[in-house]
Amino acid sequence: MIKLLQKLKTGHEIFDLISNFHYGSFILILDEGHFDSILFLNALLSKFAQEKPVSVITFHDVLTDFNQIRLSPVKSLSDFSIFISQIREEIREGILIHHYLPHFLVQEDEGNILKIVEHWNTQIRGKPFLEFLTLPRGTFVTFEKKLKSLVGGFIDIAVVKEKGRYYRSFSIYRACKAEYHGVEFPYIIRDNKLLIKFKDEFTDKLPTSEETVEKIKSYLLSHLNDTKIFVVRADVGNISPVDYLLLSQIHNMHMLDIKVLFPERFNEILEKIARWVAKDVVELRKTEKIEEKPIKNPGANAKLILIFPNWLSKKFVRAPRYVPLETLLGLRKSIEVILNTYMPNLREPREAFESLERTFHEMAGRIAAIERIKSVGEDPRAKLDLKHLPRIVSLTLHLGFHLDSSTYIKGKDVWEIHIKDCFACEGVKSDKPVCYMISGTLTGALSATFKERIECEEIACKASGADECVFLVKKV
Repeated sequence: MIKLLQKLKTGHEIFDLISNFHYGSFILILDEGHFDSILFLNALLSKFAQEKPVSVITFHDVLTDFNQIRLSPVKSLSDFSIFISQIREEIREGILIHHYLPHFLVQEDEGNILKIVEHWNTQIRGKPFLEFLTLPRGTFVTFEKKLKSLVGGFIDIAVVKEKGRYYRSFSIYRACKAEYHGVEFPYIIRDNKLLIKFKDEFTDKLPTSEETVEKIKSYLLSHLNDTKIFVVRADVGNISPVDYLLLSQIHNMHMLDIKVLFPERFNEILEKIARWVAKDVVELRKTEKIEEKPIKNPGANAKLILIFPNWLSKKFVRAPRYVPLETLLGLRKSIEVILNTYMPNLREPREAFESLERTFHEMAGRIAAIERIKSVGEDPRAKLDLKHLPRIVSLTLHLGFHLDSSTYIKGKDVWEIHIKDCFACEGVKSDKPVCYMISGTLTGALSATFKERIECEEIACKASGADECVFLVKKV
């Protein structure tokens, strides 16, 4: 026998931080089709089940590693209640998952089933059991509402869209710490591990202490001129594809170069690096100290390039390297195949690919912008006035893609870019814009050039029937 208020630990570090489950209580789990709840519990309780029994009571076989107790047709609810009591006596402690309610609810009176649950509540009080009741959300509305009031708390499993991708998410009500009540936590299940999005990464481990992260950030800030970043261990399962791409770009890069490449996002990148260092994903290596010189304001070369037409500006800037359209399309197809093969658990490979493609071109835009600024003898740390943005847009598209464009001022720090002959969507039909190559490149190039957070989003596309491709650019 144990105390009523003893907390149950599932063994999942993140979930146990969020939840506040106690022995001697019931928890309701709602999902869309009476399927996700079992998958969720199977992954959540995998460690717990190594030490204590977890049993699923069900009429039909379910996908679980736990002990399954198959039910036979029930003569009466009182007989069934006695049967459940016998199960508790046999296993003595642990977790019971009641996965049969819809079957009963189409045959029995809802009020009688609620009375049984109420009776069970008194039976397990003070005993070493936690019991879950699973139910498809919105199917038995009145019963669901009344059941919520009887149990110690409930978990709602749903589908959420975040940054263009779909995830399962769970929210806990009542049986959790106050600050997490009703908060949506996206999650994925990989190799029967429940990975919960916490501090911007999917993980089952508590994050490194904030004190440690702050110390690493402080060290980095005081050693920007003599430190390089080296990736030593990057677990694809615990790092988002976009962050994985970022890691691949900053590997073997000097901190000063990272600061130049991400001037408007440096604090955000610094935070990521500090957390990766704390988790042994990257390591810091000392280099010969670089003496930072004062930032030089834009000089004569920059001023000439900003007033010359594109064909003449090309003579000052290093010759661009054009990639054949067929090569880009082939690369896009290859990456899509890789995503489907090696990251099959991504809910929406197409949307994940689009996000990666945009991020890839944003990186390329940043790198190309810095290289071209250096190639004309200018200081890449110098900040240009936003009044030159239309000119930089025109130059970037001409040098990078041999495209002509028109830029219109739509408001304070807001511009529209029109491209008539955009090749990025050539031969493509889609119900949404697809020119991530252009929007990503402009986001990166403009942010690196003007040292401001600038976003570019395509708002009209020839792929979806527009006469031309139109992009909205704004300072965030």
